[in-house]
Amino acid sequence: MQQTVIPHTLANTLGLGTLYAVWPEKMVFQPVRVADDVSKVAPSWMMEGVEDGVFPGIPWFLDELVPQGFLGRNFAENRAQDLGIGPDPGRWGFEERVRATLDYGADVPGAFLLGIGAVTDAYDVSDQNTVDDVALPDKELIQSYEQRSRAVLAGEAPGSSAGGEQQKFSAVRDLGDARYQRVLVKFSGPISTAVGRRWADLLEAESIALALLNRHGIPAAPCRILSGENRVFLESMRFDRIGVRGRRGMISLRPLLAAFDGGLDESWAAVAPRLATMGWISAEAAALMQRAHWFGVLIGNTDMHYGNVSVFLTEERPFELCPLYDMLPMRYRPSSTGDLPDGGLEAAGRPRLLPGPLDVKPWSEMSQLAREFWREVAACDSISAGFREIASLNEQYIQTLRTQIIKGEV
Repeated sequence: MQQTVIPHTLANTLGLGTLYAVWPEKMVFQPVRVADDVSKVAPSWMMEGVEDGVFPGIPWFLDELVPQGFLGRNFAENRAQDLGIGPDPGRWGFEERVRATLDYGADVPGAFLLGIGAVTDAYDVSDQNTVDDVALPDKELIQSYEQRSRAVLAGEAPGSSAGGEQQKFSAVRDLGDARYQRVLVKFSGPISTAVGRRWADLLEAESIALALLNRHGIPAAPCRILSGENRVFLESMRFDRIGVRGRRGMISLRPLLAAFDGGLDESWAAVAPRLATMGWISAEAAALMQRAHWFGVLIGNTDMHYGNVSVFLTEERPFELCPLYDMLPMRYRPSSTGDLPDGGLEAAGRPRLLPGPLDVKPWSEMSQLAREFWREVAACDSISAGFREIASLNEQYIQTLRTQIIKGEV
């Protein structure tokens, strides 16, 4: 089997190179070499650490083309029988991962496309996702989003393969002046239920967190909340898309670290300096990761794995951090049994919330932002009274920690 790896510009119909599946469970990537046209030469980092282009499986820079997360499971449940693969992506072997990836389509994260079929999908003018919802008034848009959410939960056209466990779909929005942008839409369960109401609170909190970071000069995905009669929607601008058809290269740190570092159980703050030393990210990106880590810790984000932080892929290293996303107090998400965690951050344990000697400066800055976050959550009328009470407790507790650190009591 061979497939062509296509860059987002599609200026070169041969793509960046050709990928071959070889025995046993390896892949060989042969980049295009055109001496007189630099734009048609694969970046040198694509061959980093491999001999003769032989990768132990799917190359790390294509790993996120593989179906994963909520929508990956949605895809698997609908296509497994036709493709002759298992219904659980977490149990796929090498061959199943390759089959699924080739069938998955074009709306994958980042700029790479694998195979001519994906290119055709990406530029199919009949793609309904380019026209649905584009210029609807908010009231009608919410109705459309309600319909889409029901379709996704029923296993129909999910629309996007963006990773992550939160239920979601993609759409295209009219920004005015003939400008259009792809968006990713998360949605709560029915807000008439306790679990749905909690997810609605968390989506509201995510909107507050991302807006706060942007106001303070920390790039985060622009987003907005849309509230329907039955659900709450968080609509986020996709930073890996330019308009409707354009794409921008990106990848999360999960496959990069798995390929070159192996530190998959450390915090963002711990791994960031090492990535900078290795030349994969800039010193500025490392510092931003450290600040983001402490902000996340202090707003109760217990889901800061490496799939939730990404870098833009450019011709040359080091890479810069993408806008922050999925930044919300996941400590309070409903459990699989429907229980709703409550209580303040102190239940997580003070040591986890306090900085080491080298982290005092970013901690101090981010603790102030975290206080502001909890204060805004507590004042948000569209958030439930119970969650606003939790927010008030957390704002007060962070202030207590700040006072103790200033006085040298910790």
